[in-house]
Amino acid sequence: MLYFVSEENDLTRVKVGYAADAFARVRQLQTGNPRNLIVLDVVQGDKQDERLLHARLKRLGKHVSGEWFVYDQEVHAILVSYASGSLYKSIQTERAIRTTISILGNLERAVRSLFRAIFKKRRRRW
Repeated sequence: MLYFVSEENDLTRVKVGYAADAFARVRQLQTGNPRNLIVLDVVQGDKQDERLLHARLKRLGKHVSGEWFVYDQEVHAILVSYASGSLYKSIQTERAIRTTISILGNLERAVRSLFRAIFKKRRRRW
């Protein structure tokens, strides 16, 4: 699960994190934070979704520290979009594309290696 957490009296930053039990994780975070934390939302997602969402927010220049980001209207819109499923689908598509590119890259390396081996044997015969 992905969770979005902010400080109760300061909604200028948001933590975007992943945990199997989001509410237990927030309780752990609360132990080390003197300010009250509030859960803004908990949505479906895994560790890779978290990384992709972090990367997207960093590209927008919203990174503060660790898993904390500026919480402004733009970030709020992204998180709402993710929670509603549209950004989630976009991230899933991005993941599928990256996986496909990785597979094609591995295939390309294997084919090049095969061609090198074939042409190496042919040169020896000539």
